[in-house]
Amino acid sequence: MNLKDLINSAKDADVDVTKAPSFEEFKPKVGENYLVKVENVKGIVSKAGNPGLNFLLRIVDGPDGINQTIFESVYFTESMGPNLLARNLHYASLLGVDVDDIGTFDFPAEPGAKNGEDFPFTDTVAGLEPGYRKDKQDPTKEWSNHHYVAAASGPTTTVTSDDGDDDLGWDD
Repeated sequence: MNLKDLINSAKDADVDVTKAPSFEEFKPKVGENYLVKVENVKGIVSKAGNPGLNFLLRIVDGPDGINQTIFESVYFTESMGPNLLARNLHYASLLGVDVDDIGTFDFPAEPGAKNGEDFPFTDTVAGLEPGYRKDKQDPTKEWSNHHYVAAASGPTTTVTSDDGDDDLGWDD
């Protein structure tokens, strides 16, 4: 079936869209170990104006969620203190970023912009040990507090520009 026929069949289907499955982000389970492959990295700026990196990670090995994707963001600011800043730089390095590039990267000017610019990274596989923490202002919200570790990987390739694909779900 071609795409046009597929779209037309969906238009003609008698489906109760209120019962359609909703998108739920895959949440790796605490206590399990996963391998993730870095698919893309974007330079971003938080609403508070802090530069950071947003990683699109694909689960490549683990007890469940193979081929699922997760997002991870790390920020860099003096106010977080030296320990958290060092941890975020360490994680960025484990996830294929040359930390020297962070200081020279032209981050987006608009704070809180959802989409950043492509950030150069090395094709990398890393270990993921999931963790979560409660939001301090809203205890019903949970934020990822994952731990990343070095993992053996195959040959690496440095990615420095857009390859023209759809960026695996990133808005362009």
